[in-house]
Amino acid sequence: MWVIHCIDNNITFSRFDNLLEHDGVKYYPDFLIGNDIIEIKGYEKQDSVDKKTDVAKFHGYNVVILRKDDLQVQFDWVTSHYNTTKYYTLYDNYKPSYTYNCAHCKTLFTRDKKLKTDIVYCSRKCAGHGHTGTPNPLGHNQYTNNMGD
Repeated sequence: MWVIHCIDNNITFSRFDNLLEHDGVKYYPDFLIGNDIIEIKGYEKQDSVDKKTDVAKFHGYNVVILRKDDLQVQFDWVTSHYNTTKYYTLYDNYKPSYTYNCAHCKTLFTRDKKLKTDIVYCSRKCAGHGHTGTPNPLGHNQYTNNMGD
């Protein structure tokens, strides 16, 4: 969320490409804005974070630690601007897991989860047309698993 928010709001940052090391502690920082390391943390223990922060300070950097609560503004911004809470769909390499063929209009459509029915529709409109009592012209839907399962 932080990266998307920065890119969309023209905040210049770079990925930190180097390893910082001091007193046997190795640290691969996340991002750099000026002389500030921006570190996005999940559930890492605070003592480990403190050791890495000390390494960065030894090398002359300031460190800004951001945890989930610190990123609420970015989460809200991305949710409202991209109209989704399925953030994984915003990744460059995202691809839905399954491709289906609509039983009414024959359009191909995708979903992340395997559908539980044999006859599937791409929209409510097609479902309305498809449930008129006419048999499915395609027979049972054969899904394509894009994940190799």
